[in-house]
Amino acid sequence: MPSSARASSHYRRGGRGRPPGIRFTARPALKALAADDASGALAIGRKAAGILQDWARAVRPSRRRQPPLLSDGRPAGSLPFRGEGCVWRHAAESLAVDIVLCQPSMAPPLLLANEVFLALEAASARPPALTRSAVAAAVERACRRFLRMLRRSVPAIRRASARLVRSGSRIVTYSACDGVEELLRRARGRGRRFTVTVSEGRPEGEGAALAERLARAGIEVTLLTDAALFGQLDDADLLLVGANAVCREGVINKAGTAALAEIASARRVPCVVVAGCEKFLPPALSPFLNDGEGPAAKLFRRRVARLKAVNRIFDLTPAGLIDRYATGWGRLAREEVDALLAGMRSSQRLQRALVSRLGRPARRGAPGAAPRGPGRRHPQRRSPGGRAAVRRARR
Repeated sequence: MPSSARASSHYRRGGRGRPPGIRFTARPALKALAADDASGALAIGRKAAGILQDWARAVRPSRRRQPPLLSDGRPAGSLPFRGEGCVWRHAAESLAVDIVLCQPSMAPPLLLANEVFLALEAASARPPALTRSAVAAAVERACRRFLRMLRRSVPAIRRASARLVRSGSRIVTYSACDGVEELLRRARGRGRRFTVTVSEGRPEGEGAALAERLARAGIEVTLLTDAALFGQLDDADLLLVGANAVCREGVINKAGTAALAEIASARRVPCVVVAGCEKFLPPALSPFLNDGEGPAAKLFRRRVARLKAVNRIFDLTPAGLIDRYATGWGRLAREEVDALLAGMRSSQRLQRALVSRLGRPARRGAPGAAPRGPGRRHPQRRSPGGRAAVRRARR
């Protein structure tokens, strides 16, 4: 049996992200990533990139006879033999998709997978040059580019929002966002005095934790229940919210953001969304982001007849309700964000991989639509006399 056939058969027997001959496995890291429900988008993005970097270091050792070392110095095991390039590419792509499925409601893993797929497509332009080292180098380049974007995102948001919060402002915010917290801390550090009103953010309670951190930073904070926050927009000067993802249709954030933005628009209170570069999704990839329901046990644990607990996590705030975006590219208007999203590239191979694992996504904005499963599109059946009718019409 040739080496390429042995590689393919060995890979089929192995797990995802584990090409032939490698003892390194990403399963423990993937389990830890899937169980992480406390970290923010930046931390999730760094952890996802770290998993792919560890895999790339295990695949491409520095010396032929020396076992490769991971980022924390642990040996990755025995060296693999040189297999065909498509096996290594498929292993990297499978691991990237697995990372997306670990955090299906986070935008950074989806963006990272898109970077990896685009880098592998560029490396596959010359099939004879697609080797194990070429695949590992492409994955490392994509991870470095993604981590560079994460590092530059927060300082750019600081510069873009330097004049957003003024002294004497009454700010209303909802849920917790790293960008919003950093913005408020920086404004207080510059000597500006303002008040912040935030709700508890049930069922996780991240709003209460944010209120405590802001109060310890010297900011005057008022903590309310979620239902009482809507009435605070009468006297507010600014509605400042974060974003789980920014897409062409609007902003995906914690459920309740859309109602707040609608009330703010009716009362002419500016609504500003703080979102880093890692939150912006290409139009073709945004439907794959899971904005559905969370565990119902966080709302109601007991079983009662005729009672159904629905834990809606996110909702979509239409783009027409948002006045400004404070982003890693500066302060942008709605038209500029639309142009930015339209120019973002996406991998069609990644879309096919996500469809094969998740099924066809439902249209954004249709909460009751169920995703269609993968499969061939059957041609539309015509009536027996359809062709004859067409011929008669042409005459």
